[in-house]
Amino acid sequence: MVIEACRQANAVGFINKFPKKYDTEVGTHGVKLSGGQKQRIAIARSIIADPKILILDEATSANALEKISKGRTTILIAHRLSTIGNADNIIVLDSGNVVEFGTRQELLSHPEGTYKKLIEAQSLLLDKDSNLSNDAIVAGKKIYFILRTLINLIIGTCVPVGSIFFALIMSTFTYIGDLNAFVQQGYYWSTAYMILAVIVGVCRWLMTWMFHIISAKAGNRYRQEYFNNIVRQRISFFDKKGNTPGSLTSQTSHDPVVIQDLLGVTIGLSIMSVITLLGSCILSLIFGWKLAIVCICSVVPLLIISGYLRVKIEMGFVKDNMMIFGDSAAFATEAVGAYRTVSSLVMEEDIRCRYADLLSSHVKQILKRTLYSSLLFSTSESLTILATALCFWYGGILMAQGEYKMFQFFIVYMTVIQGSEAAGNFFGLTPNVATAIRCIRRMIKLRDNHPNSGNKMDEDSASGYEIQFEDISFKYPERGELLYEGLNLRIEKGQYAAIVGTSGCGKSTLIGILERFYDVDTGKVLINGKDIKSFDIERYRNSISLVAQEPILYQVGTLLYNIKLGTSDDKDDSARPIFIISYLPCLKVIIQYGIGLSGGQKQRIAIARALIRNPKLLLLDEATASLDTESEKMVQKAFENAAEGRTMVVVAHRLSTIQKADVIFVLDEGKIVEQGDHASLVAKRGIYWQMVSISTPRRLTYLCGTIPEY
Repeated sequence: MVIEACRQANAVGFINKFPKKYDTEVGTHGVKLSGGQKQRIAIARSIIADPKILILDEATSANALEKISKGRTTILIAHRLSTIGNADNIIVLDSGNVVEFGTRQELLSHPEGTYKKLIEAQSLLLDKDSNLSNDAIVAGKKIYFILRTLINLIIGTCVPVGSIFFALIMSTFTYIGDLNAFVQQGYYWSTAYMILAVIVGVCRWLMTWMFHIISAKAGNRYRQEYFNNIVRQRISFFDKKGNTPGSLTSQTSHDPVVIQDLLGVTIGLSIMSVITLLGSCILSLIFGWKLAIVCICSVVPLLIISGYLRVKIEMGFVKDNMMIFGDSAAFATEAVGAYRTVSSLVMEEDIRCRYADLLSSHVKQILKRTLYSSLLFSTSESLTILATALCFWYGGILMAQGEYKMFQFFIVYMTVIQGSEAAGNFFGLTPNVATAIRCIRRMIKLRDNHPNSGNKMDEDSASGYEIQFEDISFKYPERGELLYEGLNLRIEKGQYAAIVGTSGCGKSTLIGILERFYDVDTGKVLINGKDIKSFDIERYRNSISLVAQEPILYQVGTLLYNIKLGTSDDKDDSARPIFIISYLPCLKVIIQYGIGLSGGQKQRIAIARALIRNPKLLLLDEATASLDTESEKMVQKAFENAAEGRTMVVVAHRLSTIQKADVIFVLDEGKIVEQGDHASLVAKRGIYWQMVSISTPRRLTYLCGTIPEY
């Protein structure tokens, strides 16, 4: 069934070229597929359930449409009129009203009809009206560091001091015979404990307050650095399986909070526990070294070993935990982002079950690790009681032999017990420490992965950039097969160049290489005669603009904000040529991802955003694919004006948009097989001519009176 659906959608050909065929991973939002390939997969998905009614919104694979529409009611919304030539009924809308309807022949029979005017505007072989247009990881100031260290020392010392007080009380109460003296001693030691309690209380309050201040400031800086490191990664970083938007969003929210907790309560308690353990061991050795050595050497090493093993187990658990929950977060993000697709295919229950399976599989994997970790935790907790038993047993022997007095015994007993509890508390924090260490390593890895800076761009680029690909080879990092092998291409300064070819042949990848989203494996890409890798990547990208196939608008601001992204220029001159000023006052705020705007409106805003930067190199990846004929004319006019003084590189499926290109490159199987202007390539009757013929049905063009019937 799957293969048949793909065959009807004309997807079998490119699927079989992948090494894993139908098991090939497409990446988040299909990032590893071209626009045409994603379109065919979407068509196959829509017909696999054999629907009675099929609704297609701008599905532009004409051959596939003819196959899948048989035997079912098909409603198609189209800007590209060549895809609806065989429709049984064509309904033409204008300003919200139906102005014409009928078959293609009936509509073309009206000389002044709206549909015929649209056809003439999109005719490929007409010569007119076809123009293309700082270090953030700072825990706190020195004063905070000194104060918190001093406070931790005081708190850690208070515990051994409390042990001395307890030993003195027990000795005093044992030997006092006078009742009044007994009461006086009670007042005295209760006052001493009250003073000690006040000191510990004040110090703990100061420690908590300072650690919260430090962790809040550091957490904010960590969060900023984390996000900054992510957005500065190479595009190949986001192609990796574990770096989906959902996973990265989850990490951006989770990791800085974990590190903030480490710098706050966790590190404070850890330091206090270590100081308490060291102070207790030293004090017990001073007052009763025999008993202290037996208790310390029998208990503390076991505590350290069990704590270390628990840290190792927790580190492995945290790694698996992050990976599993990263996958589930990525799946949830993708499902929510594609809610229209989920709803239209009635997949809500399937999505819920798949999400539950992801989470339940994680539970099964961690049961064994949890068993070992729990065993070590219970061991470390029970060692405190073991220390008590050992202390009473050997201490009793030493006291019976007259080697120790009661005062010495109680000091060693209290210090050993409190030291053991401190060690247990310290290793009880291992899950937090293990998680924080994993987050810190991930943050350091992100920081070390920035693209290197390079030289400044040439100032003498008034007429755009000269571009040259010299014998380049390239494959995507996550794929094995070569996309280009020995590709050569040259674009002169100020030229308007177009790149065409079959779906999936690598047209958009060339745009990605020019944007330095990817670097070639072998060969060179030269800009004005210099290797593109030698330029500072930020300065280089500031001098170019890209209008992608799928424009993204941000909900954080207005339309004007979305147009001015990446520039501080207050002018709106670039918005005027593409006629979006007329509806700018009406739409003040962008809904999420531009919902509420038509595809054409979003595309025109993206184009305005590209032009306002006044780029030396303008890259257009199917920039007019979502535009209707009227909008396309406006955009073409804008591009015609914008082409002056810059180099323009266009990737196009809709060949009507590139007739006036200075040079057209035909890409096939990783190499340039034809190049020239529109007229010369049509005259050759090669691959480009075949693409033109397929794009424009001859009979349709004949009825328009543009070319004779062959």
